[in-house]
Amino acid sequence: MIFDNAMFSNADKLNAGWTEIMGWNEPDLHSSTGVSVPVDPIVAAGQWKTMYDSLKHANPSAKLWSPAVAGDKDWLHRFFGAICPNGLDGCRYAPDYLAIHVYGLTLKSFQDQVNAYHVEFGLPIAVTEYACFSWETKTTPPDNQVSAFMTQTRQWMDSTDWIVKYAWFGAARNPDWLYDVAITNKLMDAGGQLTTLGKQWRSGQ
Repeated sequence: MIFDNAMFSNADKLNAGWTEIMGWNEPDLHSSTGVSVPVDPIVAAGQWKTMYDSLKHANPSAKLWSPAVAGDKDWLHRFFGAICPNGLDGCRYAPDYLAIHVYGLTLKSFQDQVNAYHVEFGLPIAVTEYACFSWETKTTPPDNQVSAFMTQTRQWMDSTDWIVKYAWFGAARNPDWLYDVAITNKLMDAGGQLTTLGKQWRSGQ
């Protein structure tokens, strides 16, 4: 994942055997958490082209994931418009996957959001961050709701051919690292042991 400009022109810093590179994490978000990389989409587009040429030269078979916005699709439209002014289809600089962050309390709300990204941008989807949570209400869903949400969303994503990867948000010992996401989404306890939900995730359910 890109966290600074140092790697844009230096693929040698990557470990041998790497196969995938993730774009900026929530470049549309200005926060003090240290996990987002705020950057203007036009600036990011110029850096992306440099990075793309460097990384693809080092490993032509590598897969590049798009920046994953916190929710501002306009940021993505401006970014894609700058790297691929004639559209993503057939564009040299188009990412292999569209990385997205999605939160919801029901399977339907989750499906609606993921489907909207796919229809709007037409790229294979990598859900790089998701959990059972609403940023609007910020309520804490009960354990049984989170468990059911995990099962239902995984089954749907596993059966959807244009969703290539997904990752639950909650692999943190310290609840502060959930950044306000409900604690019932945690996959680990304070000692690093799997929670009941973590064991469910590991089992693939």
